[in-house]
Amino acid sequence: MNVVQTIGETRLALEPSRGGSIGLVPTMGSLHEGHIALLRSARAENETVVMSLFVNPAQFGDASDLAKYPRDEERDLELAREARADLVYICVLARPVIGSRPPRYSYFCSAVHSCAAGCSSSSVWAPTWYGCS
Repeated sequence: MNVVQTIGETRLALEPSRGGSIGLVPTMGSLHEGHIALLRSARAENETVVMSLFVNPAQFGDASDLAKYPRDEERDLELAREARADLVYICVLARPVIGSRPPRYSYFCSAVHSCAAGCSSSSVWAPTWYGCS
């Protein structure tokens, strides 16, 4: 299993999968059986399985809620490995956007969620998403 933290690394890691099927399981970490089931479904239906791991500060109204959110990256990576994910993209928080109220953040992960490393000038394709509806 490959673990990456940038869009460039993600694109490079997925280049051999271009033209094949890719299943994307976006998560906020703290994996549980529901995530594992989604990873297994993605594995059964796709040639390549990507899991993203991103705890988005914008999804928390109170900073203390964000601080209390459970994080165990090593455990999450082990569970993803056991579920046979091919790639885990760990989104890295870049920086606060200056002057925004409430604070907004710039992320290195947006391209993966909109394009899943498959975008190029000659062909645009997206993965199959697995998650709650």
